[in-house]
Amino acid sequence: MEIRRLSKGEERAACEIAALFRSSQVGAEYMAALLADERNHLIAALVDERPVGYALGYELQRVDGRGPMMLLYEIEVVESHRRRGIGRALVERLKRICKDRGFAKMFVFTEESNSAATALYACTGGERGALDTVTFWYPGERL
Repeated sequence: MEIRRLSKGEERAACEIAALFRSSQVGAEYMAALLADERNHLIAALVDERPVGYALGYELQRVDGRGPMMLLYEIEVVESHRRRGIGRALVERLKRICKDRGFAKMFVFTEESNSAATALYACTGGERGALDTVTFWYPGERL
């Protein structure tokens, strides 16, 4: 298994990830833009050059000058490859990027009922935050 950050020129692999985990197809042009932005971190788990998992993190700047934060936006592993340490390896890769680049912290949101996610984040050193978090969404038609 190989864990690596996809970069410009690897749009095909990024599109394979999107097709594997999402119901709609994402075009190479979209993925080229995503990969070209250095603040986007698409980490792929590959077995025989085929994607079996990924993590997507976004680098967020701060106004307090204490270094950027990483938002672990999403992480997925195909069902046939779960419970083999792939999710842990993906999180650890993002953590290493944060450490190497002097990030202030990394954070992720999940549901209390998502026991697999909460176990993954706990075993990779995540500390549980406040339990009173509320999410507000602004759908496109309201923007």
